[in-house]
Amino acid sequence: MNKIYCFLPVFMLFFLSCASEQGKKKEQNTIKTIPVKYAKGFTVQDYGNYKLVDMCDPSGKSQMTYHYALVDKGAKVGAIDQKYTIIQLPVTKVICMTSPQIANFIKLDKDAFRGR
Repeated sequence: MNKIYCFLPVFMLFFLSCASEQGKKKEQNTIKTIPVKYAKGFTVQDYGNYKLVDMCDPSGKSQMTYHYALVDKGAKVGAIDQKYTIIQLPVTKVICMTSPQIANFIKLDKDAFRGR
């Protein structure tokens, strides 16, 4: 009977340590980098209820980087870094341009992209 009481704390310690490891693994999996197969110059990190997109020039000619937060309309998100421009999803209007056209709009004004 004494042997059972000796091993009981050891078994409890073993099971409690396994449970805490599972909790740590769940916390580590909250941020997931989405692999991009056919494009270069950006990364996407999935935070569950929003995604952060970091864009740069893949040729290395420009040092400018752009940061966007893709958030579902009405979704509750925590504090997103100020450098990220928030884009609400689903997007309802889109303009297609070439890179030189976009560069000219960026030089004009940040609000030049906003439609009515």
